[in-house]
Amino acid sequence: MEYQERMKVLKINQVGLASKLGVSQGIISEFVSGAREPSKEFILGIYKLG
Repeated sequence: MEYQERMKVLKINQVGLASKLGVSQGIISEFVSGAREPSKEFILGIYKLG
């Protein structure tokens, strides 16, 4: 998944995405950088936002 593209569609930044999903901005940063893989539930949560 391309998180930065999804954030552009949602018109939010990492902090905003983290807030909407109830996680820290650091976790979003790790997903964006590829340092950490998200769960299927997390990915579904992003798509449910819009």
